[in-house]
Amino acid sequence: MTLLSPLVCFLIFMTLHIILWRILPSAKKGLFLKILLSVLSTSLFVGLSKIIDSPINFEHLLYTFSGHFFLVMLYLHLYVGIDRSVSIRVLGELVKAPEKKLTLEQLEVIYPQKHMFSHRIETMLQNGWLVKKQGFYSTSEKAQGLVAITLFLHKFYGIEVAG
Repeated sequence: MTLLSPLVCFLIFMTLHIILWRILPSAKKGLFLKILLSVLSTSLFVGLSKIIDSPINFEHLLYTFSGHFFLVMLYLHLYVGIDRSVSIRVLGELVKAPEKKLTLEQLEVIYPQKHMFSHRIETMLQNGWLVKKQGFYSTSEKAQGLVAITLFLHKFYGIEVAG
């Protein structure tokens, strides 16, 4: 049961995630809900274990939760890559095109760069990462630490252009 526990816990999470993401509107989907689902799935796992009278000790719970959260991290990395990748979106549009090819102008109609950029600016404003005053944008205090860490990591990894 020990090796199976993190997998069962993760399968509960993945099932809840897929069901809710098919039902909920885009505005309701977010990181907080994913974290809540992860915690809920571990709670459901503990509840199911008690119902089937499976003994659970602290070490077993620690192993289960560690394995579960590791699997959730891997899964969310894949999910975010599929959900947010501009490259994957462009490749998908090319595959869906009638002749499997599009001009740059056609791609820009399907996936306008200005919309993508302005949408991200609006999202950062709503989440408190940017501040807009008198037509100028600046980073909020909330974003300063993240920016400092990110710029350090860019320098550390030798990344000159990102995003």
